[in-house]
Amino acid sequence: MTPRLLSVLALASFACGALHAQSAADRAASASDADFRRRLEAERGASAVEAVGSTARVPSLYEGELEDVGPQMLLMERPPHDWFFAAADLQNYYTSNAALDETATWSDVSVFTAEAGVNAGPFSFADGKLAVSGGYRYQTFKYGWLSGRTNHDIANSAGVKLDRLDFDTHTGHLEAEWTHGGWFAGVSARYSAYFAFADYSSTYSEWVPALHGGYRFTLSERDFISADFDADYRFTSTPRSVAGLSVEGDRYDRYDLGATFAYTHVFGTSFLLRPAYRFQYSDFTEGGSIIRPSNGRDDFLHTLSLTAAYFFNRNLSARVFGSCEFRESDEASDYANYNAGAGALVSLTF
Repeated sequence: MTPRLLSVLALASFACGALHAQSAADRAASASDADFRRRLEAERGASAVEAVGSTARVPSLYEGELEDVGPQMLLMERPPHDWFFAAADLQNYYTSNAALDETATWSDVSVFTAEAGVNAGPFSFADGKLAVSGGYRYQTFKYGWLSGRTNHDIANSAGVKLDRLDFDTHTGHLEAEWTHGGWFAGVSARYSAYFAFADYSSTYSEWVPALHGGYRFTLSERDFISADFDADYRFTSTPRSVAGLSVEGDRYDRYDLGATFAYTHVFGTSFLLRPAYRFQYSDFTEGGSIIRPSNGRDDFLHTLSLTAAYFFNRNLSARVFGSCEFRESDEASDYANYNAGAGALVSLTF
C-alpha cells in the first residue's frame, strides 16, 4: 500500500452563530492537524507492515539446510513504478465535543474522503531516497446522521441543530519526503478551503508551508518506535462576518510546533496496533481572538490516540481508533474531546 494514499481523515466542523465564531477557525485547524497526524500514523504503520512482509524467507527444503548455506532470499523483479494514485475513505466516529468548546456536545460524525494525485521517485538524493507527490483531496463532514441531525441542539447555542455544523473541504497539496535508514524528513505545502454546507459559502481558508523530520527506531522486525518533529505557518483568511461579528482577514494566522511519538507493533503480516502521543504549541501572531484581538493567543494541545488497522491487501484496509485531546489556551476555550470510531480505505495505484 502506498503510504501517501493514506493522507486522509480529519476531525473538524464549521460553526454557526455568534458563540461559535471563535471556534470555527479552531475546528478548521483541528481538521488540518488531524490530517497530518493520520498521515503520519498511516505512513509509519503501512511501512511497518510492508517491512515485515518483505523479510519473509524462502522455507528450507530439508532440516539443516540453512545451517549449510545460510538463509535464502527470493530474488524478484522490481515492480514498475506507480505514477498515479487514487483513494476513497469512509469513517464514522463518535465525538464528545463536536463544537470544540467548554460546553461539550456529543455527536456522531461521518467523513467521506476522495483523493487523487501523482507520485514521483524515489530518487537517490543525499545518501538517501527522495520521493515527491502532489494531489487534490476532497472531504465532506456530516454531523448526527446516526444520532439525529435535527433533533439535537448544539450545547451552547439553543435552537442551532447539529446539521448546521456540516462542511466540505477542498485541499491541494505537494510534498517531498527524504529517507535514509531510520531517518526521515520532509517539506510540504497545501492550500485548504472550507465551505459551509448549508449555502456552500466559504468560511475559512489557509495556505500552509510545513516541514518535519525525525527517526524511526527498529526494535525488532515487528516493533518500531518513531519520533517526529514538525513546524508550520498558517496564512489564514476568514472571508465573512458571523452573526454580526467581524472575523474577516488574517486574525488566525499562526505558527505551530509539534512532536509526535508512536509505538507500532505488527501482528502477523497484516494487522498492526499503534498507540501515539502528540504535543502541539500554537502561537497566533495576529491576535487569534474576536473578543480581545490585541491580547494575542497561545494554545497547548495534547493528544493521545490508539489505532488498530488490518490490511486485507495492498488496496484495502480497515481500522478502529480512539483518541482524547486536551487544549489549554490563554484566550480561547479550554476543552477536552474524546473520539472513537471505525473506517475503511480503498486505494489504487497505476
